[in-house]
Order: sequence, then C-alpha cells, then structure tokens
Amino acid sequence: MRKFISGLLVLVLLASMLVVSAAGSSDYAEVTAVQENGKLSVVVTALQDTVSGQLTVSYDEEVLTLEKAQTAGTVSDVRNADGTVTLAYAAEGSNAIAAGQEVATVVLAYTGEEIPTKVTVRLDSFGSHEDLNQTLAALYMGPGLPFTDVPQGAWFCDAVEYTYYSGWFKGVTETIFQPNGTMTRAMFVTLLGRMAGAEENPNAETPFTDVRSGSYYAGYVAWGHASGIVEGTSATTFEPNTRMTREQMATFLYRYARYMGMDTEADPEVLKAFSDADKISSYAKEAMAWAVSCGIVEGTDKGLEPRALSTRAQGAQILMNFSLYVG
Repeated sequence: MRKFISGLLVLVLLASMLVVSAAGSSDYAEVTAVQENGKLSVVVTALQDTVSGQLTVSYDEEVLTLEKAQTAGTVSDVRNADGTVTLAYAAEGSNAIAAGQEVATVVLAYTGEEIPTKVTVRLDSFGSHEDLNQTLAALYMGPGLPFTDVPQGAWFCDAVEYTYYSGWFKGVTETIFQPNGTMTRAMFVTLLGRMAGAEENPNAETPFTDVRSGSYYAGYVAWGHASGIVEGTSATTFEPNTRMTREQMATFLYRYARYMGMDTEADPEVLKAFSDADKISSYAKEAMAWAVSCGIVEGTDKGLEPRALSTRAQGAQILMNFSLYVG
C-alpha cells in the first residue's frame, strides 16, 4: 500500500492498482482516491462540520466517463457536462454533516485504452465559505512511472508523476529520472517553456554565446529571454549548466507568473517568519515573498534556505505547487 500525505490531503493506493497521484490541501475537506479495475473512486470527506457546499470534479471525457456521482444530505444536486461534474450538498435543517463524514463520491471509468489522464477535484464552497476555488487534488490514472529510481512513497514521487504526465519533465533516460540530480538554469527554463507550451526550437538564436545551437534548451532559453522570464549572467552568457538555488527558481517562476498576467503582489512581512530571511538576495525578495504567500515555496527545518542548491525532485515539486495554486 502506498500512502501519500500532503497537508490534510490523504490518498490511499493499493499496490496491485494502477498509479494514482495527488497534491493539494484544504482546511475543510480531504480526498481519498482508490483506483482498481479501470475505475477511479473519489471520496470527499469533511474535516469540519458543514451544512452545505459545492465541489467540482473535472476529467477528460474522451478518456473517462462518469459512472456514479452522489452527495450526502437530503438536498443535493449533480450536474455533469463537458467533462465536469458539479456536486452540491445540503443537510436537512440544522443537522450538520459532521467532520469525518463523506460528503460526496464520484466514480469514473475508462472508456477504452487506459492511458495517463488527469482528474482534478476542486472545492467551490463550504458552508459560509463561498467562492473558495480550492484545488483539493490532482489525480492521475495511468500505467505508472517508468523510472526505477522513483520509489512509491518517496516524498517526490507525486511531483514527478504530476510533471511527467503533464509533459513538462522527462527522465535522463527512459528508466532513470535522477531525482537528486542537478537542477540547472537550462533545465528549469525548459520546464517553464514546456509548461507554457513554447516552441521547442533547438536552432533558435539567442544573444548568449554559451547557449549551444541544437541543444534541447536553446529554444526555451530564447523564449524565456524574449518573454522577460530569464536573464543572462552577462550580456553574452547564460551559464546554462549552472546549478540553481531555491531563490533563483522562485524568481524564474515569479517572472513566469507575471508573464502569464497573474497577480504577484505579496506582503514582504511573510518572510519574517523564517530565521534565515536575511539571507535572501535583494533581487529575489519580492519573488520569495510571493512564492511563500502562495504556498509554492515552503520552509524546511532550517528555514527558507534561499541559497541552497536545488535538485530535479525539488524542481518538480515547485512546479506542481505552482500548477495547483493556479488551479
């Protein structure tokens, strides 16, 4: 059995089943998902007493079909269209649905070949808390990861699954992911480019003499530089193989968020909660404040560790956190 815990989200998987991965959390509800025999059963359980609420489950209707959807309470509503099922629930009178009680169940099944596909569970409202728009979980049905060095239960397994099935992150070989391997500047801008759907053009021109034509990252560096997401270490150098720090990843992602038109305002006071906040480089303070405020970058037992060197596994984690924040 594999158990993955992220905040208040719990997903239980049996070893004989296909892989299901998830991320996200909520103060109000948790998701338990079990996949077996080509079906995915998703159960949402209240973590606080509730009298009403609404949640949405989104899926690819070309791959999956809705088999069952039901809610707790005597008054409920289920609407299913265009790969989205919305479930509203309400308790009778003042009889609240108690914490620990299931409030909704959704069962999805493959329509044909069992290919990797994503299912998202979002909490729209919970009692008096309206317009929550919280992503509770991102689930994957599929054949599992091909990487022998990404064991079930590893803290990075879900992030690797998420980014791999999203088409952003690849292995260093067909069977090796190298989670503790170096996260370089070239690698991270490539991940951002793939996430944005930028063109992979190995022959793209850049002003940097050390960005080799024909390399896997040339087109993404060109895109990132033109978009204002990445800068060179000088007017003519990019240093593609230089290893990235945590604050550098946050800065690249912060610029990417601005490029995407997102609100990146954040209170710099949030950084004072960390004992090593004074170690954040001046150029990265706004980015780190934003990333911490959004839950994209989290502290460790040593603090924020802004200048700690990053691994491929950490890069996968920060991208998954960002994606789930965006929703």
